[in-house]
Amino acid sequence: MKKIVMLFMLFILFFVMSIKVSAHEDLVIVRISAVGDCTFGRDERNGYGNSFDHVYDLHGPDHFFADVKNIFAEDDITIANLEGALTHETEHIDWPHVFKGIPEYANIFSLGNIDAVSLANNHSLDYGEQGFADTAAALEKYGVGWFGYGKAYIKNIRGVKVGLLGYRDSMPGLRSAVADEIKELRELGAQLIIISFHWGYERENYPHDSQQRLGRYAVDCGADLVLGHHPHVIQGIEKYKGKYIVYSLGNFSFGGNRNPEDKDTFIFRQAFVFKDGVLQFENPIEIIPCSVSSVQHRNDFRPVPLSGYDAARVIKRLNEYSEPFGDAEYKSNAALPKQKPPTAISYNGRLIDFEQPPKRENGLTMADAKIIASTLGLQSEWNETEMKITLRGVKHKTNIEMIMLADSKYYTVNGNVLAFPDHSRPYIKNGGVYVPAEYVANVFGFRSQWIEVKNLFYIRSLF
Repeated sequence: MKKIVMLFMLFILFFVMSIKVSAHEDLVIVRISAVGDCTFGRDERNGYGNSFDHVYDLHGPDHFFADVKNIFAEDDITIANLEGALTHETEHIDWPHVFKGIPEYANIFSLGNIDAVSLANNHSLDYGEQGFADTAAALEKYGVGWFGYGKAYIKNIRGVKVGLLGYRDSMPGLRSAVADEIKELRELGAQLIIISFHWGYERENYPHDSQQRLGRYAVDCGADLVLGHHPHVIQGIEKYKGKYIVYSLGNFSFGGNRNPEDKDTFIFRQAFVFKDGVLQFENPIEIIPCSVSSVQHRNDFRPVPLSGYDAARVIKRLNEYSEPFGDAEYKSNAALPKQKPPTAISYNGRLIDFEQPPKRENGLTMADAKIIASTLGLQSEWNETEMKITLRGVKHKTNIEMIMLADSKYYTVNGNVLAFPDHSRPYIKNGGVYVPAEYVANVFGFRSQWIEVKNLFYIRSLF
């Protein structure tokens, strides 16, 4: 009797397990990652030092995606935008910036677990049709898919057919091409369609109306995800009819700029859920904030995930840029601390080391005049009797002398009396003479900018 009961229990257990397995057999999750502009190489009319080529020669192909390749390894398809040619061709178009790397650079994508790249952009033809053909051949040699300009990339993921298409917003007949090619992919059995657009204006954090119209049009035509490139900075994300439009992913491993002022970027990830072969409506996303460089004082072309305050800061920016689209609010595991990081000043991308940290007061950045002067190549002289600090330098081949008095709102530049704003004046504290760094930078001809989200005053030489 016990034997019969035991056999019956085993039968019930097997039956329950078979139900659970069959309930999940038709559930497929396709994981996608997308990143921004990648330029492998440089404009050869510029120097070699600290260029992408230089870093490659020093560290090899594994260097560039060493900090993100494990993230990409978790996904089914990782997508990037390749700007520039991978070729030995020497003839290039007459253009202010033309980018080129050796064909072997295509292996960087393969080693970094990036599966497919868009070539539909304004630099893929920098070296003409031959350069484009060489680029495509190099990618194919190293097992990297490519798409754009009418060529689709199609991959089967556990029975789900995924199709990728790429376009430039300046292409003639663009809307017709988008509609026709999405329809063709559907007829070929594509269950998930991702569109990459090269669009918008450089260094603008909000998309132009034309981007929104085009992105929404692609969704209306059947796109399940729209990715944007070209502005070289991040833009917001819109959720439209349940589909995401990522207006700009910014730069990623970008050899076209050896020290961009804005190094923020992110990895966009989305899990597409299919049940019985049908894409479900809710498909969760994840944002991984990153920097385009593992060092801050220059670009080493090695993107790195951010954590803590910096990760939350990028998320905060993304939320700000997404606010015009309504209900989107993106999060990371990091939370903005109640206290901002200490006020800092950088010069040409490198943080200035102060014994006493700068302070943000009344809308100005107050810092030790002697250290500011030394960093900017100025002479400084402190007269304790008269309580005045004198700075001397050259601006556009003209000698400049700036005199500031402690606790006085007035200062002189080459004898001309000027005034700081009300409630803002130099002062002495802990042995240092604190002066408004904005005024010093301006008087001696340096570019400067206060970056609120980083609590950073940025100074840069004009040359």
